[in-house]
Amino acid sequence: MSLRALPPLSALARGARSSLRSSTRPLCAKNAHNRRGYATITPSILEPRPPPEPPLNPHALLSEHGTPGPSQTPNLNPSDSPPIPQDTLSDLDARILQIVRDERTGISLPSLLAQFDDRVGDVLPTALKYEPSPAADRRVWFSERGAPGVVAIAHATGEGTVRVCSGFALEQTRPDESGQLFVTCAHTLEEMRRAAAESQSGSGTFVVAKRGDDDMVVYRAIAIPSALPRSDVMLLRAIPLKDAPRRVAASSFQTGAQSTVTLHGTSASGEQIYSGTPLPHQSGPLFRNSASSSNASPPWVNTTSPSLAASTTSSLLSTLPVSPYPVHPGTRIRAHFVRHTPPVLGEEGWVPWVGGMWSKWVSGQVVGYRDFAGKEAKPGTYDSLSHLLFEPIPSPGSSGGPIVDEETGAVVGIVLGARMDSTRIDGMRGWGVPAETVLEMFSLPGLEGKQ
Repeated sequence: MSLRALPPLSALARGARSSLRSSTRPLCAKNAHNRRGYATITPSILEPRPPPEPPLNPHALLSEHGTPGPSQTPNLNPSDSPPIPQDTLSDLDARILQIVRDERTGISLPSLLAQFDDRVGDVLPTALKYEPSPAADRRVWFSERGAPGVVAIAHATGEGTVRVCSGFALEQTRPDESGQLFVTCAHTLEEMRRAAAESQSGSGTFVVAKRGDDDMVVYRAIAIPSALPRSDVMLLRAIPLKDAPRRVAASSFQTGAQSTVTLHGTSASGEQIYSGTPLPHQSGPLFRNSASSSNASPPWVNTTSPSLAASTTSSLLSTLPVSPYPVHPGTRIRAHFVRHTPPVLGEEGWVPWVGGMWSKWVSGQVVGYRDFAGKEAKPGTYDSLSHLLFEPIPSPGSSGGPIVDEETGAVVGIVLGARMDSTRIDGMRGWGVPAETVLEMFSLPGLEGKQ
């Protein structure tokens, strides 16, 4: 009996694999669309894509046609900012920008911001005049001749950044010859932090008021005596623009304080930024000091002259009476609103204001009060009256303006803006702070100057 030779094991293994592959191929092809997709790594993930091509340089294109390019133009002073088209600016903005570029001896925005941060919650040794029911010659009258004592506050840099809000002058119990005091909102100044830090062509804060029918007087802010950022209010001390380049006397609230002058650094425009409280006998507003002088001392030199004090006193604006008592919800009020465009036909009550703007005493009422947590608060209780809600909604640029009681003619609040109050029921409301917040920055009547 002959035996057939068996194939080797390797051949059997190869045959089994080929038959298994042929039998499973249709199943794999059938379920190919059900395969799970896996993440893949592309070269753009491992290596960043190259940046896009830079835009064409117009100077280079002009150079090819015979116009001088960047290398052929003379070196310009970095503080000389390019002119801004006048047709894109309002009258007020154009006037303020011209002043910023011409007057570079006053205090800059970085120094004002340093004072704003250092003097949070400071209490002045003077008090506000007690006027819950002012006399006829002191109360606010809502006439068509404008609003004496209400001013426009403009924060500006030479590059063309301008922020405008409102404010009003305050009456102190002790006159201060170093400048007039104004109250305004704080958020407009804080919006200028970045622009002020990057400015290379000067900056400043200006108070613009209307005097007469067509006359516009400009003051320059020289100090921020106190600020309450949580309540969004601050005080400004300003002097007429013609006196701004001079060094003026120290404010009375600095008397007796020790020197705590701090040099914060140098701004982009080459100005040393100081803040703090100078020595009593060498006190003065925080003016900018040129960094080019190697032995320059902080500018706290008292060079006050009687002519300067007389000039400042004679240029004082009308002040508004402030009531220390909050009014109850439902009280009729008048809020000072402004607009940057002329009123349309049918809108009555708007009168020309400063810098081409228009103003109006808008009638409304107090809706209620809220505390810092947003809960309802009531006057006459121990509730904290942090926010005042009123109607109607203020217009842009009205922040910092007064809210006046129609009956007494005294200021009972400050406009800050608008906020949502109970979305489903009430919607947007006018938003402000009670006038009693302003009194937190002053001494109590009868305690002025006492330690």
